[in-house]
Amino acid sequence: MLGLEQRPTMNRYASIVFIFSILLVLCDSVVGQIDPSDPNLSPEERQRIIKEQEDVWNYHDSDKPGRSSASTLSRLAPAEQSYPFDPASDTVVTTNSGSRITIERGTLALPASFRRGSQVNVEIIEIIKHVDFLFAGIPMTYTDSSGHENLFESGGMFRLRFTYKDREVGFNRGRTLHIELAGNQASGPFHVYALGPDRKWKDKGLGETNLKPQCRLDSDSILRNSLRLPFSGGRISMTKQSGGTAAPGEDCGSIQFNIYSRIDGPGWWNFDTPKPEFTCLTGRLAGVNGDVSIMGVGLSYYGLSHAFGKGSYRINAMKDSDIKIIATFTRVQNGRIQEYALGSTIIIHTQNQTAHSTLPDGPGNRCQEIPPINIQQADPSLIRDRSAFLQRVGLADM
Repeated sequence: MLGLEQRPTMNRYASIVFIFSILLVLCDSVVGQIDPSDPNLSPEERQRIIKEQEDVWNYHDSDKPGRSSASTLSRLAPAEQSYPFDPASDTVVTTNSGSRITIERGTLALPASFRRGSQVNVEIIEIIKHVDFLFAGIPMTYTDSSGHENLFESGGMFRLRFTYKDREVGFNRGRTLHIELAGNQASGPFHVYALGPDRKWKDKGLGETNLKPQCRLDSDSILRNSLRLPFSGGRISMTKQSGGTAAPGEDCGSIQFNIYSRIDGPGWWNFDTPKPEFTCLTGRLAGVNGDVSIMGVGLSYYGLSHAFGKGSYRINAMKDSDIKIIATFTRVQNGRIQEYALGSTIIIHTQNQTAHSTLPDGPGNRCQEIPPINIQQADPSLIRDRSAFLQRVGLADM
């Protein structure tokens, strides 16, 4: 239905070429989904696949929360969305969540090989659910100008990348783009931070927060309270009905957008409120004898804490908040997972008392003691099944 003209006949040679081409595409699709723990892979193939997975997320050893936890859990993270567009025209891209990216022509520093009329891909990963922060594994701490450590409470995080023929494209000097990120909480405005080459967040200034209609209304229509319906995601369109109401079955509600008009390059960006005062939790680890990766997932806020432990642990978290602690143990040999173990707490409500995990307990600093985490052997296939993993640790996909 795309206006492609079909020929009534095809000779045998063309048929063979066509079928062979389809087989090549299918084979390429299957190869792209190979599991790096497949015992039939050579060490070189295994490392290539792992590198491809980590490159999508810009992973490096310095930002892995556990010995191999981030690289394994990243397989459960939100998929990268890719949208082709003509960089010679002003473009607005709408993502699956409803976020909008406005790219003016001339923004990108196109390579000399670029041909007029060609398209560039904008690729985005959105981190807007509680569990997305767990699977992303991106550091959520910030050291301010006075050297004080802060925990981030996020209003949403994303990674942008532009590619032409699989090669990354940067920005022209002085050019920026505009983003409206579908918000995950009714608060803000947030400061905007960019993750630098040193894997540290840089404060880029104050963003905006705006509650906007999640559909297009004609100029003589208004958004009434009765139209504030839940947003289900996807591209947005609306046809006007009599009286200016939404078409049956279409979502036409309000959603918070976190807005920033000075995105000056690709990479990781974060809408955040830094919290200089937080608390810490401590507990015992049972079931394994080795280094364990500890991750604290915010449930009444959006964020993540990292720590390591052997027998016991201490981890920072927001004060007076709900959190779940997840502990993973991974033993890898020759690029293959030899042992995987997993444990989690119930939902913990943290104390409303300032404390820091790196300071010794005393009258002015005492971590909240929580029940032990029993870490049990788990099937490594969990790291390839988002629903099964979340069910195992008792989390909803939210």
